[in-house]
Amino acid sequence: MNCPCCSGKLLRHIDRKGLYWYCPSCRQTMPASEDVNQLLLQQENSAKPNPQSWLYIHEQPIKNAA
Repeated sequence: MNCPCCSGKLLRHIDRKGLYWYCPSCRQTMPASEDVNQLLLQQENSAKPNPQSWLYIHEQPIKNAA
C-alpha cells in the first residue's frame, strides 16, 4: 500500500498499542483503523488496471501459402 502523504510504500507495524502503518519515506505513522485501511485499499485498487476491460485478441495461426 502507498502512503497518502508521499506515495511511498507503507509498512505494517505492531507494538503494545496495536497495529499501525509506517512510511519510511516521510516517517509518518498512521493508525490501522478500518477507515484508513479502506482509504488505502481504494487508493491501491484505483491504480490497478481493470482486467475486465482488457482487450482479448485471439491469434490465428498463419497458414502456409505453398
